[in-house]
Amino acid sequence: MASNHIFTFQDLDATSGRVINTYILTPTNTGDGSNKDKTLRLDEIPPEAKILSSRVGEDQSTQKPKGGILPVLDVSIYVDFILAYLKTLFLPTGYPFTVTEDYRPYQIYDSIQAFASSIAGLLSSRAVLQSLNVVSPSTTSLNSDKDHGGLPANSTSTATAATLLSILQSTLSNITTIVFASRAAPRISRDVKFYRFLADVVNDAAFLLDLLAPMLPTSSKLPFVPTLSILSSLPISHRTLALCASSMLRAICGVAGGSSKAVLSSHFARNNPEAVGDLNAKDGSQETVVNLMGMWVGGLVVSRVESVFATWCWMLFLLGVHLWANYTAVKSVRLRSLNKQRAIVVVRSIVAGELWRPSNLEIWQSDSRWKALSVDNLGSRESILGIRQFLKNLLRALMTFRPRQIENMSCQIGVSIQELFTSLHGTTRHGSGNFRAEDVRQLLSIFERESYILWLDDKSNKTVVVLKQNSSPRDQFKAFLHAYKVQNTYHQETASRADDRRFTVIANALAEVNDNWDGLYSVLERLGWNLSSTDLDDGKGIRVNV
Repeated sequence: MASNHIFTFQDLDATSGRVINTYILTPTNTGDGSNKDKTLRLDEIPPEAKILSSRVGEDQSTQKPKGGILPVLDVSIYVDFILAYLKTLFLPTGYPFTVTEDYRPYQIYDSIQAFASSIAGLLSSRAVLQSLNVVSPSTTSLNSDKDHGGLPANSTSTATAATLLSILQSTLSNITTIVFASRAAPRISRDVKFYRFLADVVNDAAFLLDLLAPMLPTSSKLPFVPTLSILSSLPISHRTLALCASSMLRAICGVAGGSSKAVLSSHFARNNPEAVGDLNAKDGSQETVVNLMGMWVGGLVVSRVESVFATWCWMLFLLGVHLWANYTAVKSVRLRSLNKQRAIVVVRSIVAGELWRPSNLEIWQSDSRWKALSVDNLGSRESILGIRQFLKNLLRALMTFRPRQIENMSCQIGVSIQELFTSLHGTTRHGSGNFRAEDVRQLLSIFERESYILWLDDKSNKTVVVLKQNSSPRDQFKAFLHAYKVQNTYHQETASRADDRRFTVIANALAEVNDNWDGLYSVLERLGWNLSSTDLDDGKGIRVNV
């Protein structure tokens, strides 16, 4: 008589994070004592974990009850079931194996900042309603002849003014969205941390404007604002401008925050397009719960906090928590791609310390200089704020929509042929704004086997790089390293800076980069950097055929 096999569940190795569930296939005792089958162990493993299924040699039929699933009476089983169910609701499928290590700290602090922002938003909404003189019908009828801050006390007129204000706010908000997106969007992926933090800074500024609006005068129109017939019922006053400005700031927040979140989602999902949708959906579920909790607590705060002083104290406290949590969340992210800020730190250390020499490459695991360039160490030191740097970044982002330039080095990657000729124009040995065809041929011959063309304009202290059609992100980093080496060598020269010398510096630097490139590339990848996904292109997308 053949023996029957029974699946017996055991929670083995689950705490190790490498096995989710374990099933033991045991032979049932047939009564004649002839159990020839061995016990079989089956492991359920999470995504991207190693397969751990194996046969168990010993016969466990004497250790298990006769057939059936082993009964387990343990409260922890039910707790684990509840936690597992909540995990499926709010965490990405396969967590934590399908996301990066920095996903957890980022989400924790992101939830804290969202909670604080929800409460601050309720205080802001109440201030907006006060700015519109939203009063009860009884109060309106008793005070119909009184002026309420410049807006009509009549409920119908107040509703009309509020509607017109909404139209004005939406118009300005949409225009701001289009303008800011067209100027800033190409740069958000390269400076995602900066724009993620910028989004919350401008959002908090919008909260402050909303809170300040009820305190602004509305008795007279601004003299420089023309009167429009469609807005005849809406005085264009200081209060109106404050509310419109807050809407424009929220539009900037929407573009910067939404785009930067999309970039971070791709990073957290390990650049797996199939996992991004699930991650975003679970992130939305988390935000829904956090916002709901914030709404409940915020309702309690709004009902208890009435005075202007107390409202401002609460608002400043909440915004402080909001910015701190957001800064900490962004600081915890460890991006594996190299943008210009991270690349300049890497190439400066490599060139200055000559880390690309074979003798230094061989000891990279024990060399503290190499360890300082790992993804984790460099990410923890990456500059996001800093009083002076942050104000400089914020001013440029709002006024020119550009993050800060790299200190002591200006390198434009992905420029057009015209920009290359403009850089050559007047900087070659022939002067007077002219250059001969042999200068171009000499430059092309240097980069005949490369995927880019590089030139140093010493007058503007800028290096321009033209990318060929077959160039890759890896070639962009190589060009950036080459550019830094050229600038570093050229500006240390004490001899004459003739153009012949400049061609020589470019050629010699390229030879040195090529000699050490393969070993350097291998070490950087082992340090965690993904050189196949760099963010060094200036976003123009121009390529040339040579």
